[in-house]
Amino acid sequence: MQYWIAGAVVAVPVLLLLGCLPPAPPAVPGKRESQTAVAGMPIAVEKVEELGIYLSGEKEVHKPQADEIVEITGLLLGILPELNLQAMCLFRDADVARMREEGDSLELVFAQPVDMTITQRIEENDRDHIPTDERGYRVLRLKRALFVLGGEMAGHVLIRGEGQDWGCWAIEREGEIDARWIEAVEEVLEE
Repeated sequence: MQYWIAGAVVAVPVLLLLGCLPPAPPAVPGKRESQTAVAGMPIAVEKVEELGIYLSGEKEVHKPQADEIVEITGLLLGILPELNLQAMCLFRDADVARMREEGDSLELVFAQPVDMTITQRIEENDRDHIPTDERGYRVLRLKRALFVLGGEMAGHVLIRGEGQDWGCWAIEREGEIDARWIEAVEEVLEE
């Protein structure tokens, strides 16, 4: 009887604490989908106007709904919500054009600006000047997203809103930039 009471005394507070935790952030999709409506994507593939692929100085522009491109588009859309680290750097269009020419990258261009909730949690006293959702997670308004695959900025995602410079974002895990998504992207590109 005493063990049951002791177990209940420990279990109830733990369950209450677990109920107070924010939901886990969405994971970078590991399962590949070949449909245009990738399950669980926060932004539909149809909202992407084009996918630019910049590899070895060559540029290819694709419609993201094309059968051979929808998988990589869905993968990139799944990476965006994972962003949680804003680096203290801004880039102008000329800087980004140079990055596209000199290194490997992929760029999503949206037909209209879209709002994307990311996993960066904003303190309540900062929410009056930083857009957030109802749970306190930051919302980015994006028109373009450049995923840098190589070079000094590898693992970063440059985000541009309408009429703004490019902001620099990354996924941080345990104090380091998590660039594992690059391997997943390169694997799909090799197919």
